[in-house]
Amino acid sequence: MIWGVSSALHEATEIDPRNARYVNDNLADYMIPVNADVQQLDVILVPEVDREVNPIGVKGIGELGNVGTAAAVANAVYHATGVRVRALPIQIEKLLV
Repeated sequence: MIWGVSSALHEATEIDPRNARYVNDNLADYMIPVNADVQQLDVILVPEVDREVNPIGVKGIGELGNVGTAAAVANAVYHATGVRVRALPIQIEKLLV
């Protein structure tokens, strides 16, 4: 979920218009949030056993649970500010319309 928050608020591909090259093309220039940046997250899992998936009956969630995180952050920003931001990352400049 921290990756989803990062996608919503930080991750942007920045291109230098003069040289047509990526400005942030390495991890040294890339903002990556960590657990300390997000104070509390509540993860709720719905118990389910599906014997058709595999003999153990479990499914991996991996990045699947991350799909709606950026949209949830965008909706929270909309409800807090009244400004609908439709392009990620959500930055303060986009809220000052």
